[in-house]
Amino acid sequence: GVLMIKKSILFILLTLSSLPLSGCFTSSTSHQITRIYPRINSNAKVIIIGAGISGIETARFLYDHNIQNLTLLEARKRIGGRIDTQRKGVPTPIDLGAAWIHGAAKQRNPKDQNPLINLGKKYGLKTKIFNLNDSHSVYTRKTRNANGLFKKLDEEQLDRIASNYEAAGQFIDTNLPDNIKTIGQALRYYINTINIPTNEQSNILFLSNLFIEFQYANDIDHLPLDYDDSYSFPGKDKLVLNGYETLINGLAKPFRNKIKLNTPVTQINYQDPNNIIVTTQSGAKYKAQYVICTVPIGVLQHNDIQFIPQLPKDKRKAIHT
Repeated sequence: GVLMIKKSILFILLTLSSLPLSGCFTSSTSHQITRIYPRINSNAKVIIIGAGISGIETARFLYDHNIQNLTLLEARKRIGGRIDTQRKGVPTPIDLGAAWIHGAAKQRNPKDQNPLINLGKKYGLKTKIFNLNDSHSVYTRKTRNANGLFKKLDEEQLDRIASNYEAAGQFIDTNLPDNIKTIGQALRYYINTINIPTNEQSNILFLSNLFIEFQYANDIDHLPLDYDDSYSFPGKDKLVLNGYETLINGLAKPFRNKIKLNTPVTQINYQDPNNIIVTTQSGAKYKAQYVICTVPIGVLQHNDIQFIPQLPKDKRKAIHT
């Protein structure tokens, strides 16, 4: 999400993430900044809080539009946010965060196309079409083969498990009482209502872990029923082979010297409309005419950053909704 402060103007644009952990990139950040940047004088000082994909893309867009008096303040010791590529001690890059391009089909209208297609080409992402549904094996701890190893489930067993999981989804879509708010509550309600056998319960929960928790990087007890109520780009999924940080490093290259790492922000004072003061954990103060805050929504919900004056009521309500 992008929170922008300028004088008495406060924008909170509640597309809260440009890059979910599973790797689905949208162009929401560019669209949001497109609406904002004409207000910014090219000589103005701009502070961007956060150097994840939202902060980096915001900086890139402004930099490309000749707004280059930028400072990015990043709390971690690296850039990228939920893009976290590990290379040390492993033969191939391992992405602990984003790892996919979801929806890689080319479209006639560029606005309908996943922006990662062209960005990936520009910055050298190497990818491979990968179908998760056909690319995993399931083993059971209850049965071992002749060598004493856990036994792999055959296609018939997997089809039965998938069928039960699909039935759970259909039930959840049509039979839930109003007090059920999360996916976890819904699955347990289904299991108890239909009296699913114990051995099948674990299979349903396993698939919810594989296709929901793994995909959305969150516990099913924390995911609302409309967790998947979002736009998806058409086409097959691609796995990034050479590390997603390749993209981040490419985007950030022109302004890398403007990024300050290990610099968590603790306060934003915008009482003076022409002199916004950003204070960091070390006590250092940075001044600017514009501040763009791209920290995760959880940071705002936890009140890790103090706003002076406090954010307007409607913005605080939006953050905690």
